[in-house]
Amino acid sequence: MMPPSDKNTVDGDVKTQIKAALMNPNLSEEGFETSKVIALIAILLENPVESRPGADASTPSKKKLVKMMKTCYQFVVKNKDGKEALWFIDMKRRGSIGKGKAPFKPDVTIWCSDSDLVALASGEANPQKLYAAARIKIKGNIDKALKVERILSHQREKILRVGKVRKFNVLHILPLAI
Repeated sequence: MMPPSDKNTVDGDVKTQIKAALMNPNLSEEGFETSKVIALIAILLENPVESRPGADASTPSKKKLVKMMKTCYQFVVKNKDGKEALWFIDMKRRGSIGKGKAPFKPDVTIWCSDSDLVALASGEANPQKLYAAARIKIKGNIDKALKVERILSHQREKILRVGKVRKFNVLHILPLAI
C-alpha cells in the first residue's frame, strides 16, 4: 500500500494526464463520450500500472496484451446528434490507440453508438448481447471482435488500481464498486 503522499501524487499525475489526453486532437472528438474512454485507455497503455507500488503482477503488460489479442480494431461511433467519429486500437503491432482511420487495414471494424461503447467500456453492457440486439455491427472475425471486451476490462482493472478514480470523478464512465 502506498503512503498517502505517494497516492496523492499518483492521483494528481493521472488527473493531469487525463486532462492532457482529452485535449489531444489525436484522441478526443468533441461531442463524444467515447473520447474519454479512449483517453483513459491511451494513458494506461502508455503508463503501465505494473510499475506502480502494489500493482497486481498477474495483469498482462501492453506487450503481452498485444501478443494475446493480435488484432487491430476500427471503431465507427455515432453520437446522439448523428455525427460519426472514428477511433482505432492497434493490439496487433504496437499497442497504440488514436482517432481516425487505423494505420493499416483493421482486422475488425465495429459500428456502434457512443452510449453503447461507453456502456461496453464501463462493464454495463455485454458485447454478445449488443451484437445479438443489432446495436453493434461487426465486419471481420466475430471472435476477435468480441475480444475487444478484454482490452476494455483489462484497462478497467488498471483504472481501479491507479487510485480511487471516483475521487476525481473521471467522466462517469466506470461503475466503481470499490
